[in-house]
Amino acid sequence: MEPRTIEELLALYELEPALKDVFVEGPTDRAFVESVLRYAGLVNVQVNEIELVDIPDPVLARIATCSGKRQRVIALAIELERASASDLTRRVCCVADADEEAGRTPAVVGALLLYTDFTSVQLYAYSPDVLQRYLDLVVLGFPLRAEATLRLMEPVLREMALSRRVNDTLRLATAPVDATDDCEISDAAIVCDTARFTLRFLSKAAATHRRDEYLAEKRRLEALLPGDPRFWVHGEDFVHLLYWIIVRRRGAGSGRTVSRDLLGKALLLAVPFDVVVTKPLFVELRRRLS
Repeated sequence: MEPRTIEELLALYELEPALKDVFVEGPTDRAFVESVLRYAGLVNVQVNEIELVDIPDPVLARIATCSGKRQRVIALAIELERASASDLTRRVCCVADADEEAGRTPAVVGALLLYTDFTSVQLYAYSPDVLQRYLDLVVLGFPLRAEATLRLMEPVLREMALSRRVNDTLRLATAPVDATDDCEISDAAIVCDTARFTLRFLSKAAATHRRDEYLAEKRRLEALLPGDPRFWVHGEDFVHLLYWIIVRRRGAGSGRTVSRDLLGKALLLAVPFDVVVTKPLFVELRRRLS
């Protein structure tokens, strides 16, 4: 299917006043948001991935210097608001990951723009109840309770989150490194060699000479992290580290867990929709689109 232009969308909204759309970043976001809205009775709302819309470079450049899916969702919201001859606030919502802005006022706001309640959709599954349901029904016989598992994970997830944030603030422009390469798991803890992790990260960024600067910035940013991990844990890090723990404590054999690629989706299946619909994002979606 050819992506629609913004002009085509605007014309469609003029011709079909009953049309209601939500635009999200990717397929997992689409499936989750669509399922929650269906649970809430909003069966006539179409949830679309942003790749179905052509966002011209000049439009994107108004709000961002890069062209990721999050930036494209934000750009679409701002451009539709700017260019529409009619009020679309009860008909169109663009939902972007809050990312590092979770828990605080985002840099870009708009009438058609909403953000996830936590860093990403995946973090709606970051709870002892959801994880316990997955461990009980899929992993079977996992030696740790979900609450203990999340406690084990939190220090490593913090290290990974901080490396991502320092990467941005120091403009190191490198991809994340896998922290599990520097971790060992025991009965009661995950031991992470943070010095080795930092060295590998800085080596990848060709910035080992900036080690002191990195550590100082990491300390500064760590002091700013909210108390709720859902406001700073990266969704990919959460799923990756959880899979690593399950494999090492339970094994990767048939029936013990789903594949790494499917784990994030499987966790979302265990999220109770009656709880999710009470979260601010979905309260607002229901208010606008009902």
